[in-house]
Amino acid sequence: MKAIREAAGQDLQWKRTKWWKNEFELRSGDEVLAMLHATSGEAADGRWAFKSRSFWNRDIVITELDSQAEIAVVKRGLILSSIGFSDGRMLTWNNDDWDWVDSDGRPLIHFQRGKHVVLEPLALSFPELSLLVIVGRHLMELQGKERAAASTG
Repeated sequence: MKAIREAAGQDLQWKRTKWWKNEFELRSGDEVLAMLHATSGEAADGRWAFKSRSFWNRDIVITELDSQAEIAVVKRGLILSSIGFSDGRMLTWNNDDWDWVDSDGRPLIHFQRGKHVVLEPLALSFPELSLLVIVGRHLMELQGKERAAASTG
């Protein structure tokens, strides 16, 4: 797999690989840059697992699959969510606009129409770029399921 940062400026799109499952591939043309499964994701620079703390707690704990080390926690809110890394850094996810922004409010990654991924130049300096792209798509899927459940219930 080619690193996501190497494809900056190209047309990056998430595509569902199996319609009956939550499985997606991030592609640049025919090249696969990342994969998202229901509870895990992978890219050239890592493999991660996503696990909810509990049924009532919407936080998502992110661990590296190889080392099983906890590297981040996503705190999910109704309008804004955040990801906190083990070194104390925080980034914000806008649940309505599907964007990651840094602690100063500068945009990093945009998810347009749920498929297209646009990387801002500042995002390329983040070592967790691939993880952010994958977690962003994961959050979009969770939000979609929750909205669908709310509209039927």
